[in-house]
Amino acid sequence: MKKILVFCLLAFSSLFVSAQDNPVLSKDFYKGIRSVPLTFVLNDHINIMGLNLDDENFDIASVNDQMQIVWKITLKGYILSTARFKDKILAVACTNFSMSKRNNNTYKGYLIDPSNGKVLVEKIIFDGPQDNLTFPYVFTADGDFFKFAVRQSGFARKMHVAMPGMFSLISANSYIKEIHETKDLDVIDFNDKLEPIYKFKPVITEGTFLGLTCNNHNDLFIDWYNNGKMDIVKYEAGKDKPSRKITSNVVVDKDILDNF
Repeated sequence: MKKILVFCLLAFSSLFVSAQDNPVLSKDFYKGIRSVPLTFVLNDHINIMGLNLDDENFDIASVNDQMQIVWKITLKGYILSTARFKDKILAVACTNFSMSKRNNNTYKGYLIDPSNGKVLVEKIIFDGPQDNLTFPYVFTADGDFFKFAVRQSGFARKMHVAMPGMFSLISANSYIKEIHETKDLDVIDFNDKLEPIYKFKPVITEGTFLGLTCNNHNDLFIDWYNNGKMDIVKYEAGKDKPSRKITSNVVVDKDILDNF
C-alpha cells in the first residue's frame, strides 16, 4: 500500500517540480503584463519568458543572465505553456480567452528560433467543440518530444451567476462536479513541424479524473478516482490501449467526496 502511494506521488509530482525548477522573474521587471510569466531555462545564460499582455496578445522574450532582454516578439492568443522542443522554443496558446469563460477549445502552437525570436512554424494544433471548458496539458520532457492532451469537462463556457446563501453553496458544488466530469479526452503527439504523428483517445472511466502526467519516455499516466480506489493507468508511447493499471484504496474526506 505504501509503495503504491509513493508511486502516486512520484508519478504526479513532475507537474509541480517543473514549475518549481523554473526561475522566478519579478513581475516589475516587465511592465504592463496581464499574468505572471511562464519561464524555462534555455541554457546557462538565457531564460525564455512567456507572458500575457491581455486576453488577445502575449510576448515571448529571451532574457540573459544580466536580466537584459535579448529579443522580444508579440504574438496572438493567450499563452498557456512555453517549453523547449528539439532545438526550438515551443509556445502553446488558446485563440480566445476571457476571465469569465476562460480558454476556448482552439489551441495554436508556435515554434520559435531561440537565437533571434523568428517564428518558424505557426499552426492550429487542436480545434474542438467550444461549449465546455477544456484543460490542456503540454509535455516535452527535455525537449525530445511534444505530447499534447486536452480534457473536456462538463462545465459550460458561459456566464455563471452566483446565488446568495445556500443556493450559492449548491451551485458551487454543482460547478465542481461539472469541472471534474470528463466528457472527452484527446492525446496527440507532434513532430518538429507541429504535424500530428499519433492521436488517440484514452478510455474514460466512470470515476473522477484526478490528473495526468508523462515520463521522459513519452509514456502517459492518467489518474482516476473510482469508488474509494485510486487507479493509475499507463499508456506506453505510441499505444492506444492501457498497458498497466495500478489500483490502491484511498481514504477521502466526505466533504471532498461530496464534490466529486
